[in-house]
Amino acid sequence: EEIVSMRISTALKRVTASAMAVVLAFSYFAAPSSKPAEVNAAFRSEYEPKCETAYMLSMDTGKVIFEKDGDKKMLPASLTKMMTCIIAYERADSLDEMVVVDSRAVRFVNYNKEGATGVWTNIKVNERFTLKDLIYYALVASENCAAEAIGYYISKQYYGSDTNDEFIQFMNDRATEIGCTNTHFKCASGLTT
Repeated sequence: EEIVSMRISTALKRVTASAMAVVLAFSYFAAPSSKPAEVNAAFRSEYEPKCETAYMLSMDTGKVIFEKDGDKKMLPASLTKMMTCIIAYERADSLDEMVVVDSRAVRFVNYNKEGATGVWTNIKVNERFTLKDLIYYALVASENCAAEAIGYYISKQYYGSDTNDEFIQFMNDRATEIGCTNTHFKCASGLTT
């Protein structure tokens, strides 16, 4: 338990930087489904990002500041974990609930591990964590098993479902609610299947 607490303490120091990354990432997925007619002429940069796509929106005006293939469909990868944690936070009664890691969460991650990115901290079947600790692992460490365990836990605990299909549906419904009309999640971790 002390090692887990030390990891969480260290992870909390990174939360501020991670939060800024979350805001930037979500601004991409919250982008309108069609391109706006006007790009803000006041923002010009010689910098060309080395990413495949980018979409920067002014939160004050709603205008596009920068765009590079903004409508191109991309796999959400670890951005999926942000939606997983939003749903967990919204659906759970308490972040202090104890979660027992479902064997299917570990099996799913191990099956999809080859060629995937993320952190493999070797979370074990039936290992116990607070929901809050799993959220930290998923968001700060990009821990795939933590995200999958959250999905199975919320589905079973709150909806009596033996699969995480209910949870994935909540993720997709919530994405639509916040304007992510071109977003579709297939799992809680973002690993491709």
